[in-house]
Amino acid sequence: MDELHLLWQKHLDGTLSPEEADVLLKAVQRPENELWFSRLLKAEWENAVPDTSSPAYNSRVLEKIRKGAGMGTSRKPVRKAYRFAIAASILVMLTAGLSYFFISHYHTENFVRIEVAEGEPESIFLLPDSSRVALREASVLEYRENFITDREIRLQGEAYFEVKHDTRHPFYVNFDGNRLLVTGTKFLVSSFKKDTVSRVDVEEGSVRVYHHENSTDLVKNTRLLINRNNGMARIEHRKFNDTNGEIPLDFRGVPLEKVIGRIQEHYHARIHTGAIPESVMKTRITLTYPRQTSFGEAIEGITVLLELKADFTDEHTVVLKPQTGDAKH
Repeated sequence: MDELHLLWQKHLDGTLSPEEADVLLKAVQRPENELWFSRLLKAEWENAVPDTSSPAYNSRVLEKIRKGAGMGTSRKPVRKAYRFAIAASILVMLTAGLSYFFISHYHTENFVRIEVAEGEPESIFLLPDSSRVALREASVLEYRENFITDREIRLQGEAYFEVKHDTRHPFYVNFDGNRLLVTGTKFLVSSFKKDTVSRVDVEEGSVRVYHHENSTDLVKNTRLLINRNNGMARIEHRKFNDTNGEIPLDFRGVPLEKVIGRIQEHYHARIHTGAIPESVMKTRITLTYPRQTSFGEAIEGITVLLELKADFTDEHTVVLKPQTGDAKH
């Protein structure tokens, strides 16, 4: 990383050789360097001061860009901020992969905002791509309007995610200057302004977190703690159930057949419904299961609500039948 810092400074100073430029451009295109370059761009822009130096090599590049934009030739001293903006433009034009990176960080496209006030119960909802989120109290989540193709989220507070797998459209969560990347898994992010530490817990699959010029890969049953004061990060190994992160099952006016499907997926179980009449399977029900509800308790809730009978063949398999014996025809 120190080498990249040096190459970036040489690029801004106009002393970068063609060989070094090739190394820098390849580094820009690597996903693990996105957050690092984002912060460099922001810092250079905010700290830019007038600078009258303009080496010959850099001047030729700048003048070529100016002419291409129909701006003519400039003889005036070039502000460092302007030189920086041109340098960023050069990188964008020469690296197609970086173009998306700049857009995703600085585009002004509207975000959809969801907020749960302090003291309010958590909000459970589906994102446009069918990923599920449980947003905790005193938390704010924003996602892009074109989320199907640009799965980017900004989070303040705490949320648990069940991300729909999609390798073509990576899923990003930005929190407290950090950036989490995943294609499909279950994890929790906790990042409140009042806390000195942000936390990422992984229940299933794996995620990558970019933080303070570094990146950390997390797998099932691992936790990453990031100190916002000093940037230090550490990994802990623990069972995810200890984090109380699992999304409670929540159904509001959902047909029984879809409820059954969701319960099977949630508990990795099998529910046989062949004996239940079609009219009952299409019955819309409202039912909420709290966290830590067992598979047996979930089935009991359905049988009580719809007057059904449950015969368990093993702990993960059950056959549902009408209590009256009115089998499906």
